[in-house]
Amino acid sequence: MSEAVTSSVLELDGVTKRYDGETAVEDLDLTVEEGEFMTLLGPSGCGKTTTLRLIAGLEKPDEGRVNISGEVVACDDGCRKPECRDVGLVFQEFALFPHMTVEENVEFGLNGHAEDRVDEMLELVGLEGHREKNPENLSGGQRQRVALARSLAPEPEVLLLDEPFSNLDVGLRVRMREEVRRIVKEAGVTTITVTHDQEEALSISDRVGVMNDGRLEQIGKPEDVFQTPESRFVADFLGHASFVSGYVSDEGVETPLGTVDFDYVEGLTEAYTGVDVDLLVRPDDATALPAEGDPDGTIIHRRYDGPSFTYRVELSNGDTVHCMHNHVDSFEVGDEVQVRLELDHPLAWYPAEETA
Repeated sequence: MSEAVTSSVLELDGVTKRYDGETAVEDLDLTVEEGEFMTLLGPSGCGKTTTLRLIAGLEKPDEGRVNISGEVVACDDGCRKPECRDVGLVFQEFALFPHMTVEENVEFGLNGHAEDRVDEMLELVGLEGHREKNPENLSGGQRQRVALARSLAPEPEVLLLDEPFSNLDVGLRVRMREEVRRIVKEAGVTTITVTHDQEEALSISDRVGVMNDGRLEQIGKPEDVFQTPESRFVADFLGHASFVSGYVSDEGVETPLGTVDFDYVEGLTEAYTGVDVDLLVRPDDATALPAEGDPDGTIIHRRYDGPSFTYRVELSNGDTVHCMHNHVDSFEVGDEVQVRLELDHPLAWYPAEETA
């Protein structure tokens, strides 16, 4: 069987943007394939929203180029206006027209009356029965779907979503992630969203690009970025990162929790013997057990997450590690415990001198 051929719809080549001498986006290269759902993830001020605005045409790059479907739409010499870029944009606040009905809002982006296209969009987002309502009479999730239908109606090459779930309550936010992904995938539109929510990015995306200080630190499939982060920033930002110190011997990595075989350390071999390293341990990689003999550490924090309990254990050498237990609550703060590593995948590692 031959492999499917994909083509890039969006390309950013060396894009840089500065405000008053401060660099917001620096030398950014990014390629997004046709039909892909890409998320730019990072903390406030990392440059992700500026990147979205550069793609949309709301900002002009100081350096570099933005290409959509093979055509340059922005460079330091000039830019196409936003309305000439074949891009749809869903704002964080949805930006619906309050004096218009649902049907009129969806029709707004079309040239002339296009009843069939409006009908198609309302069916896609599941709002056929709400066409005569005004936005104020809709729930938050329904308003979001109207905004999505309005942006999709002109059949854009690229759809941009600016923190699309931040104004929704927690329960609705989770449901709408799945719904929005279903809608854009059925529409077949290339989609780029920005968020600071790690869980959202990991659950909804084909690929995730983690940004820091205007640069892409890492880009890849959600599971690859989570399990094998290429920098400490990525490891830490994606949540619950524990760094367990050790040194490399002929047998593997010697840690306070025992020897970790080379097979369970990403890219580490005997060639690194004698080097001090830190292993990235996620909560699902470690289990706390009642202490038998000398304990490995002490419970210093206990958190109930609903489906699970997470304990933070301070080890004898001062390192801390998170241990996640499904449903079973076994310990209190102050209990001494053993910690067992439960490894079914290689751990990422970093040179120890980076801990300073």
